[in-house]
Amino acid sequence: MPFRTTIAGSLPKPAWLAEPERIFPTWRLEGADLIDAQRDATRIAIGEQLRAGIDTVTDGEQARKHFVHGFAERLGGVDPAKRQKRGIRADRYEAVCPTVTGEIRRSAPIHLDEVRFARTLTAGQLKITIPGCTKPRPSKSTSAPRRSPRPQNHAGVTSAGPSSGRRSCAPARSPRRSTAITSNSWWPTERAPTASRRCCAARASPHAG
Repeated sequence: MPFRTTIAGSLPKPAWLAEPERIFPTWRLEGADLIDAQRDATRIAIGEQLRAGIDTVTDGEQARKHFVHGFAERLGGVDPAKRQKRGIRADRYEAVCPTVTGEIRRSAPIHLDEVRFARTLTAGQLKITIPGCTKPRPSKSTSAPRRSPRPQNHAGVTSAGPSSGRRSCAPARSPRRSTAITSNSWWPTERAPTASRRCCAARASPHAG
């Protein structure tokens, strides 16, 4: 049985959407114009994956600035503006992390709109990237690590539990996992007229809207 293909991580954002080559890019637009541009970028991202023959496509994280922060900033009890550096992956390198300021809670669906829009662009397999759990670090005041219950997101996806820092999430009712490969994507330097973008997406998938 051949391996199914997908991509690992995000796809680069086009320069007309956000500042290129930045960890925390600034959006070029605001409000409804920003949402429209994010969806344009998602159309291109999924269309390119389909044309490349990728089996399980993703939205390329075009509607969030950062993989972790894009999720965490929508949780209660987290201050995304108060960032601190801490060692991750057994202190092999440092990451900029948001600060937990209170009880973590999910008061509204997270990334649901992105998933619903991406689903209109393909009838095939679709995935959405969500941060998983990392192994708790021992507290300075006690030798026992602090543990927290595994969170569940809007789509019924539960983190697979403490790990070595890997993104490890699995569907709550499905044991299937996907094997990821990396892929680069081509981006136009300018946004095409909406009609052209939609025609392009329609050629890639009969379900494009």
